[in-house]
Amino acid sequence: MKPAGETVISESTLPDKVRGTFVEKFPNAVIQKAKSARQDGVAVWHVEFRDGKSQRATEIADDGTMLAVIVNLTVKTMPKPAMRKLEAAAKNHDAKLGRLERLDVSNEAKGGKVVKLDKQATHYAAELTKDGQTAKVIVDEKGRLIEEPKFEAAKEKTKKSAA
Repeated sequence: MKPAGETVISESTLPDKVRGTFVEKFPNAVIQKAKSARQDGVAVWHVEFRDGKSQRATEIADDGTMLAVIVNLTVKTMPKPAMRKLEAAAKNHDAKLGRLERLDVSNEAKGGKVVKLDKQATHYAAELTKDGQTAKVIVDEKGRLIEEPKFEAAKEKTKKSAA
């Protein structure tokens, strides 16, 4: 049973290789949103889904390689060193702290190719909002800055529906 207001996206909207990886890794998941964008020259699908009671997301390259699994966190479940740095980034940019995430990264897009990391990396991210703009700040497990926030105007929310 899906929660009220939830939009379900059919796996058939995804390219075959992306769909294959998604279904293999998350066989019981219900896709809520899927969109494609280019990351450093690689077409990457960002898929948001519900797996049981857990809200998650994943990024899968067009060739079917999973780049990352993203799990929503709370202030209580975020490691303290990462949380301190994320809160400081919000304060330094006079921004409001929004969604918190853990990113388990195994591959990355680099120079138009998918590159496997030597070992999986765990990063922590926060969405920041300020004057109608949003940005994401990313830190590592020890709270070291990986990606500075770059504020952009909030985008119109679009929904993809099953064909």
